[in-house]
Amino acid sequence: MNFRIILLSALVVLSTALTHTNTDTCTPTRGKIYHPGNDHQFHDTINQFDLVVADFYADWCGPCKQMHKVIDDLATDSECDDILFIKVNTDVHRGLSHQFGITGLPTIILFVDGKPIKRLHGYHSKRDLKAAIKSTFRVPQA
Repeated sequence: MNFRIILLSALVVLSTALTHTNTDTCTPTRGKIYHPGNDHQFHDTINQFDLVVADFYADWCGPCKQMHKVIDDLATDSECDDILFIKVNTDVHRGLSHQFGITGLPTIILFVDGKPIKRLHGYHSKRDLKAAIKSTFRVPQA
């Protein structure tokens, strides 16, 4: 009897948490990391912001996990305040993966005014990725 009550209580809590965790309401902000809820939100976002770094990853990918740390650091770097960072889970957003021809992970795509300008494959150090961002986006040196 007690087991059933505990199980039902846990299911109610889990159900409530899942219904109130809605990524569709997440608003992208420059200098932050955005996780689009669907493909439409991704496209709206890359068209809304001038400079976007999109990190295509999968949870099971080791190099992707290393890149998360790099992306997280760059998102808080004051020299990257005008850039929006987007993380796209390729297992969830298969349509975007297909559309952008993602065949290896991680893949970083730099967008300017909604258009893909540069593509980087594999792991890159913070210094190397920052240099690629600066040269692509023509970010002035501090």
